Amino acid sequence: MLKKLAYTLLAIGAISLVYADSNAKEYCQQHGGIWADGVCLSQTYTSSQPNYHNSDSNIVYALKSREIKIQGYFANFGQGAYDWIYRPVGGGLYKLNGLDPDTGYFQWTDLTKKFVSVSVKQGKIVIGDSNENQNSNIVNTLKNREIKIQGYFANFGQGAYDWIYRPVGGGLYKLNGLDPDTGYFQWTDLTKKFVSVSVKQGKIAIGNSTLGSPFPGL
Repeated sequence: MLKKLAYTLLAIGAISLVYADSNAKEYCQQHGGIWADGVCLSQTYTSSQPNYHNSDSNIVYALKSREIKIQGYFANFGQGAYDWIYRPVGGGLYKLNGLDPDTGYFQWTDLTKKFVSVSVKQGKIVIGDSNENQNSNIVNTLKNREIKIQGYFANFGQGAYDWIYRPVGGGLYKLNGLDPDTGYFQWTDLTKKFVSVSVKQGKIAIGNSTLGSPFPGL
């Protein structure tokens, strides 16, 4: 599961993140990014005119009127590109640890047994005290903390990029690939492509499409 998580949003090394800077939103937008409830996403540019032959339209029709199960929660705890933790719905705790140059998948450090408890409460990943006598730097950094969840991620297919991201504050974004020049993941903003997008009962609920039929005349 985590391997497949292929940077699922976690394009997270693929995301430019600056939460403490009050100018972060302005900087993000000036540099062509999408500001999604505290997270700056590298944007994939597409035509403003509907094109029912392109992959964006195909993905809209693949996602419309679906409820997709949330696999887990992601939260940022620092300024580094890999300062992200992942809490699966079923339990556990993992830290993003880098990129495998051979497979292209992100690598993870399993921290599940390092803490007395890890839970999700009131929009936060709540981490208990350490289980160890001699703690590593990352354990010392995370123990006894409550870290705000930035958004929800869900997998809708078998492809490495078949992931959608729903920020806590609203919107919907599709992981769309990797920028070969910057090394950041790119995202397609699908927010205005659907009548509604919400989170309910552990699922990302996507409404009907705002686009017309991809097959005129039918």
